[in-house]
Amino acid sequence: MKNKPKLINKLIALLFALSLLLITAFSLGLFATELELLEDNFPQYAVRAVNGDAQHSETFDNQRARTTCEVVAAGKYDVCGASFIIEKSYGNGIDLSSYDSLLLTFSTENPLEVSKVKFSLRNNNEAYSLRDQPDSHKYNSVVLKDSSGSVSQKIPLSYFQVESWWVREFGVEFEDAQLDFTNIVAFDLINNDMSIDGTYIIEVSSIKFFGEAINITQLLSLVAALWLSIIVLLVARNRILLHERATRDHLTGIPNRNGLQEWIDSLSASANRPVPLTMFYIDIDDFKKVNDTYGHSAGDIILTSFCKAVKSTMKKASAKHCIFSRLSGDEFVIYAANYSETQATQLAKLLYKELEQPVVLDNAELTISISMGIASNDVVSSDTADLSDKADMAMYYAKVRGKNRYKIYNAEVEKEAENRREIARAIREAIENDLLDLQYMPIFDIESRQVKNVEVLLRTRSEELTHLGPREFVPIAEEFGLIQLLDAWVMKTTFSVIDKNRDIVEQLGLCFCINVSTIDLQDKGFSQTVISQMQKHNIKADWFALEITETAFESHQKASISSLNELSDMGISIVLDNFGTGYTALNQLISYPINGLKIDKSFTDLLIETNNMNFTKKGETLIRSIINIANEYDLKITAEGVENLDQFYFLEGAGCDLIQGYLYSEPLSLTDLTRGLRNQDLLADPSAIDSDN
Repeated sequence: MKNKPKLINKLIALLFALSLLLITAFSLGLFATELELLEDNFPQYAVRAVNGDAQHSETFDNQRARTTCEVVAAGKYDVCGASFIIEKSYGNGIDLSSYDSLLLTFSTENPLEVSKVKFSLRNNNEAYSLRDQPDSHKYNSVVLKDSSGSVSQKIPLSYFQVESWWVREFGVEFEDAQLDFTNIVAFDLINNDMSIDGTYIIEVSSIKFFGEAINITQLLSLVAALWLSIIVLLVARNRILLHERATRDHLTGIPNRNGLQEWIDSLSASANRPVPLTMFYIDIDDFKKVNDTYGHSAGDIILTSFCKAVKSTMKKASAKHCIFSRLSGDEFVIYAANYSETQATQLAKLLYKELEQPVVLDNAELTISISMGIASNDVVSSDTADLSDKADMAMYYAKVRGKNRYKIYNAEVEKEAENRREIARAIREAIENDLLDLQYMPIFDIESRQVKNVEVLLRTRSEELTHLGPREFVPIAEEFGLIQLLDAWVMKTTFSVIDKNRDIVEQLGLCFCINVSTIDLQDKGFSQTVISQMQKHNIKADWFALEITETAFESHQKASISSLNELSDMGISIVLDNFGTGYTALNQLISYPINGLKIDKSFTDLLIETNNMNFTKKGETLIRSIINIANEYDLKITAEGVENLDQFYFLEGAGCDLIQGYLYSEPLSLTDLTRGLRNQDLLADPSAIDSDN
């Protein structure tokens, strides 16, 4: 189907050129035709005379026909001349209807001052022509008046008339009394006036017809037909293009969701027996990182290269009755009919082998990594929701186990999916039954060792969730659409806590850091919700900050930035959490209203002493780079997971602003936090820390 528009475009161009060529050729006279009747094709020649008293003689060859008539007793109706018989067999004449004029060249000698010569083209038609009466042929005639001498006269055929005597003689009706040049069996050239005695000579040297192989009406009809064909082809091309736009992905050229559904519907309609259908659900790992690090043009190269690899794999696997489709940004599917598990496994292995070849960009070489889930149904159906769910579950199973692998749906996958559904149910019940709690992680100023900020941490009293931390149940809450309920509860409760402890908050200048999910930022009403809660609890903008992860910008960036800008304009600080784990592009630090960065614990862990008592060079380099970036953009730096003094001293020397971790404090309940702050138990004495550790 992809080549059909190109073929139609070529046909349109060809027809357009042909129509112009026809019009040009006609205007240049290239369709002009000629026919000379005085040639060997028409050998029969006879003298025609009306008046038996007229004496005549004749000669005929290929060059001329000469008739001489001697009138000795002129009568009223004396005529004399030549009659040319041109039919090959009775009634089988020639068609002159495509000609529009003739050039009659002849000479006359007679005693008249002005002679009359009549030229007739006789038509045979079974409606009025009688076999034994030559005069029954229709007379299409024209009379020429001229003085004796040579004549070369061009005569339009439209000047001819049907002779009235013939109409009367044979009782011809009006319909048949019209000019007709379609079947000419004879033509006459005679002296039509012999009113004076004497010699009458006619010598004809040429009877040449002129016309067009195609007349203007026919030409215009042909051109109109060509243009109609062009219009039909244009409509057909547009229908194909519209269909392709509706059913194919514009970047990769492979079917999109609509094209995929069309294929499934067609397969389902044609299946007259159970046909197993296998689905490969594919997600490109860390595709957002490629876009952020190398740009969207590089991302497009990755997508097109991946599609090329899949097509190559399907060809190598001799995959028949298959379709490869792009569902969204980096999500793809392969559907295959009549595929066994062995074939599915073979295709998956071939694809991973094909993807080992790196993709060359302008400034890098990247290897494409994918997570893939495979599932099968016994019967093809237009409704593939169940099959899609199973393949998606298998893909998720593969992704959480390290990515770059595939998983075939089985009971193990179903059990894990069911476990996630149970956790989601428990989260919903915890929200509904008020089984949620908050804990608070003090954040210390690295110079004064005093508490400056407090990170708000979500906890639950639900027995079904006690074995899980936020890192486990928050992604599930996002998957099942519960994260906004959790975030709303956290924000509402935090503002209530601040309101009830505003004296100590104002006294110490505390700032409560509240984690915000990606989905919150995508909600256009999120900023107004925050502002409404601030007004309800009379909370100042510098009493809290919003912590967002780098993945908050993976999609819907405009909506996210709009919400953040609106909150930033209110004086609310925005902190980028887990910095470095999401490969944020540096230009994001310019685009987004960020006030601070948090170094992820995974980087802080690199600063733990090795056996030779040296910090790892990798940890030093990474953290110094992050701090340098923050300083360039005038951002406050917080290091997470600080657990010993070696880490503390390196961060202090590198210019870090704030730290949090078990070196100073573990997460605290509200009671312990407020008691410690009021009694200044959390205002750490550096010498005490040094001696205690």
